[in-house]
Amino acid sequence: VKYMATIVSEHPKVQETLGTKLHFHEPHDTMQGITGGLRHIGVKMMVTGDMDKAELQGFAIGNQIELIYVFPSYNVSYIIKTTENAWADYESKDGATPWEHAE
Repeated sequence: VKYMATIVSEHPKVQETLGTKLHFHEPHDTMQGITGGLRHIGVKMMVTGDMDKAELQGFAIGNQIELIYVFPSYNVSYIIKTTENAWADYESKDGATPWEHAE
């Protein structure tokens, strides 16, 4: 959770949409499992910034956080691709979040 908070707080897109003063709340949901012999973990938590708040959905495979979905209250949702240090707008085709697809 601390590493995910660091990635999120330092990301330029997060600073642009949520602000630079962020407060991370305790995770309110977690999931874990094994796929293809690799452990995967999901964490869902809220973050409050000085400009907006958002729900975060982070997904890790093994010890590497792969994707962090950011669902702000007032801005377009986006995904942070940690392995590429990139981000992209996110739009669900069926209205479900990645978390709902993983359950």
